[in-house]
Amino acid sequence: GVDAAPVLPEGTPSPEVLAQMAAEQLDGRSILVACADYSPKTLEREGGYLELLKGTQVIVYPNTRQAAGENNSFRGDYVFGRLAKDSTQGWLPLEILHARVQ
Repeated sequence: GVDAAPVLPEGTPSPEVLAQMAAEQLDGRSILVACADYSPKTLEREGGYLELLKGTQVIVYPNTRQAAGENNSFRGDYVFGRLAKDSTQGWLPLEILHARVQ
């Protein structure tokens, strides 16, 4: 149902799926920027989330948007992404991201 949080870490896409997702988005991949710090260690009860500092560039994988679960600290949707600078990845709340200024 809508209340179901992404199951983590079991729900994290497999490396094969991630590779496919990465291949699909190379043309118009979404690089977004965190507009606030996000510290899942203190905000979220479960693991599998991506720690962010304000200004960090994030590549969001397509088709990963999910409604927040009852345990999530943010009520809006979450997406799965990775840091632009390295391969660290995890779930993050969509509302703390904004589009990169071209």
